[in-house]
Amino acid sequence: MKNIALYTITAVALLMAACTDGWVTGVKIEPDEVMLSVGESLDLTATITPKNAKEKTVYWFTSDPERVTVDKNGRITCVAEWTDGTYVSIGARTKEGANWAFCYVRFVPGGTLKLSENILIMSVGEKHTLTAYMLELFPTYQNITWSSSAPQIASVNAATGEVTAIANGTTTIIATTQDGGRTATCTILVDAEILLSEDFEVGFGTSLAGWTFENGAFSNRWHVGAATARSGNQSCYISNNNSDNRYGNNSSNVRFYRELNVVSTSANPVIVSFDWKAELLSNDRTNDYLEVSILSDGELLFTPMLFRHSPSWQRREIVLPAMSGTIRVVFFWTNQSYSPSYNETVPAGAAIDNIVIYRR
Repeated sequence: MKNIALYTITAVALLMAACTDGWVTGVKIEPDEVMLSVGESLDLTATITPKNAKEKTVYWFTSDPERVTVDKNGRITCVAEWTDGTYVSIGARTKEGANWAFCYVRFVPGGTLKLSENILIMSVGEKHTLTAYMLELFPTYQNITWSSSAPQIASVNAATGEVTAIANGTTTIIATTQDGGRTATCTILVDAEILLSEDFEVGFGTSLAGWTFENGAFSNRWHVGAATARSGNQSCYISNNNSDNRYGNNSSNVRFYRELNVVSTSANPVIVSFDWKAELLSNDRTNDYLEVSILSDGELLFTPMLFRHSPSWQRREIVLPAMSGTIRVVFFWTNQSYSPSYNETVPAGAAIDNIVIYRR
């Protein structure tokens, strides 16, 4: 009798194993937490278990199609903003077995991408891993592709953000979100002697150690604050209300500058580098501009450089000629009174961030 029961149990177990071989038992979505801003899309991946499952069909669902849509391939798109702190659930259900998995989507106002470092000084052979941050909801943002503007100076692992210093010089490491809609940068200086580094993180208004502001009585003024930044939280920008990055229709001629003793040679030149942007009215891009000049003992070292309309941040480097003495680095903004074109918003004006003066 015992043998009959044993044979029966064994037969049932073998029958169940045969029936469930290749049967879908679960599903997983990657990533399972994401942040999107309006217009941003992301491809989700649904992985079925076991690997040898024969039926691979997955159906996609969204808990709120008025905020986030999803297509039959798992591509999600944020179509509206929301500010109540809730999330939209994206579900994947297997055709066989009705197994469920979920991804939770939160809205990110403005979609600001930040990096763990703005400027990094490294030695040849040294390695360092950068981290990308998206506000405070999910501190570490994973959907990033990394690249280097000069991989012969410092390379970066496209998937992990690990930077390797290769040769003397400078490069920019660029972090780009999967959809290409947001970027952030870190300046890498390899075997460089830093003479001055200013990221504007300590200071506010016109209170900035070592810098002189000449705003006069103009309403459009240079201001240190958090309205915009290439990296970190603050920069120095034009503001007509000591807060926002924008300029009003009153003309202005304002500057801020810093003096520094340097010795620049042909073999080891001094380099002035900075991030800049300038958003100007469409009909005033000749009269409104950012000007950068460098003087030595009161004399211009070169013709002042003019920077006009560029709403996106750009990096610029200026190599000084052979010289010895005190230099003055001047950032000057001028604008004329203006009348916006039809439907044109108030322009932001100029902004400066991450000033680094170094000897190569």
